[in-house]
Amino acid sequence: MLTLLFCQTTMKRNQALDGLRAVAVLMVMGDHAVLPHFAGGFIGVDIFFVLSGFLISGVVMDEWLRAGGFNFRRFLYRRFLRLFPALFLMALLVLPVAAAMSGSIEDAALDAGAALLYITNLVRLYALHEPNLFYGHTWSLGVEQQFYLLWPLGLMVCFRNALGVRAILKLSLLLLLALLAWRLHLALSQAPLPRLYNAPDTRLQGVLLGCLAGMALRGLDAAAIQRLSRAGALLRWPMVGVAMAVFLSVRIDTGYFTWGLPLIEAVACLLILDLHLRPETRLAKALAWRPVARLGVVSYGVYLWHYPIFRVLDELVCARSAFIFLVGGALSVLIAELSFRFWETPILDRQRSTASASALARP
Repeated sequence: MLTLLFCQTTMKRNQALDGLRAVAVLMVMGDHAVLPHFAGGFIGVDIFFVLSGFLISGVVMDEWLRAGGFNFRRFLYRRFLRLFPALFLMALLVLPVAAAMSGSIEDAALDAGAALLYITNLVRLYALHEPNLFYGHTWSLGVEQQFYLLWPLGLMVCFRNALGVRAILKLSLLLLLALLAWRLHLALSQAPLPRLYNAPDTRLQGVLLGCLAGMALRGLDAAAIQRLSRAGALLRWPMVGVAMAVFLSVRIDTGYFTWGLPLIEAVACLLILDLHLRPETRLAKALAWRPVARLGVVSYGVYLWHYPIFRVLDELVCARSAFIFLVGGALSVLIAELSFRFWETPILDRQRSTASASALARP
């Protein structure tokens, strides 16, 4: 039964995971709107990192197991088509507003360029220029993109050396443990917060953990997956409780990188596995509720748009945080939905049609 359930959930979109995306983006929005009791909302980004690694690793491993290989260029091209059009649209439309409100077209253009090149986190890390505040949230996109430029190359080396899934899992686990130890060392050494917050080597652990979980589901036997599912069932609500406790109490300081971030990454990973393996639970059904799941589907666009919209409302209206969250959030969801339907999806559909036509034309 569990094996059948696993096969079914790998073949179709898991709406409970979409719902988890929605929760994560609401956390981040509450933090950026400075809502009371939302100071820990930044953990939503760390949930996104783990979920991204879990889903992307599933796609890569499924392709390898099905086709016996992995096309790195096609992987990057598909990521580009999925993510870059929405980012480009946001960066382009926000640019004149950012220039007008900051008083510097040069600074606004540099920030937009850094966002489009996926290096905002590096600009912030090395203080390469004094940024305005309309593209700062794209630091997380930089961390992900930098990870996905390196990780698939490592997988290709493993594939070409005929390493099995279990061997890749062991190597990935060793790498994860080494990176966790490195981050802990930096935090205990009181490294500057910009170094801890923006650097790829201190933030990609969550993505790698998600990748490890996604690969584990392809490398473990049915009995091991069943034990994992039972453990998730026992820990489900305690994990939710731990996540809420961290969300309500944590602040961005070196302590967060010592204990809070590893805890959130672990809890997010276990919750994702539980939602994936048991989509019939009450928690999974609540997250899969259609309005919540739909917000998760467009959460990438909501994340892109909410930050500049919140900044504009804060500068022009000087409103309370609840107004910024509700009105700015509604505008962000509306624009994200329009972008998804009329800009991002047509680009993907056109690419799929072109790829299908090319395949049919081959002899």
